[in-house]
Amino acid sequence: MKAASFDYVRPTELEQALATVALDGTMALAGGQSLVPSMVRRQLRPARVCDLNALPEIAGVEVTDAEIVVGSMTRQRDLELHPVVARVQPVVARAIALIGFVGTRHRGTVGGSLCFADPCGELPALAALLDARLVVRGAEDERQLTAADFFATDFATVLRPGELLTEVRFPRQPASRYAAVKLRVGQDRPLGCLVSYASDERGVIRDPRVSIFGTSDPGRRVAAAERALAGQLPGAELFADAAAAATDLEPLGGAAMSAAYRRRLGRTAIRRALVASMGVDDD
Repeated sequence: MKAASFDYVRPTELEQALATVALDGTMALAGGQSLVPSMVRRQLRPARVCDLNALPEIAGVEVTDAEIVVGSMTRQRDLELHPVVARVQPVVARAIALIGFVGTRHRGTVGGSLCFADPCGELPALAALLDARLVVRGAEDERQLTAADFFATDFATVLRPGELLTEVRFPRQPASRYAAVKLRVGQDRPLGCLVSYASDERGVIRDPRVSIFGTSDPGRRVAAAERALAGQLPGAELFADAAAAATDLEPLGGAAMSAAYRRRLGRTAIRRALVASMGVDDD
């Protein structure tokens, strides 16, 4: 099957791109990992495709003392391998390494994955974990949104016609422990967890962050687990209790397992990620 006919536009300036995506029936093309297969299957039939790959102004990585600024057209693999990012915020590279395989990360973009808003996506979970600010540009204004405000529901964001996600700002977090875990069962959708936290001079957990993917909402923090961890000394018993506290998970059902079983797997992913943050294998 081939895609239905469409007009193709490849702007070289951001203003031109914003004007193009404001036209009815236009869809933006970033890495094409999701849009192109959907067009080939004719699940999507845009009248016009606006290719963003000739816009270097919204690609690249800048690390400052306060944050990591990532252009939306930055390739996932480039961010994963960025040496400064790996040093100052290691959980970024750990999370991105879970995405697909190396070939898809060479093509896929940070912004494209976030705008796709897959509830099983690692980048929405990372944005939630690090309290990222997503910068959205329109022809006349700019908005900065949190992950919670950016994602509307599964596979949907609050982007308006004529708007593009142009950059993602990850605040630098003083986490001393971090981990990223992904579980796969047969052909069902993956499920996983990202964690990070700092420790004081006594080893007590400060600023715990737990984000899960594979649930009914993209970019989901697990507040109950974070509350259970805060102010405690890390250990296997605490990690099991924190995972058990996550009673409000809403994992997606699948062909091979029920939502109830995936809920159990969600708590398992939380526990395994916390154990991995200590550099210990989970038997």
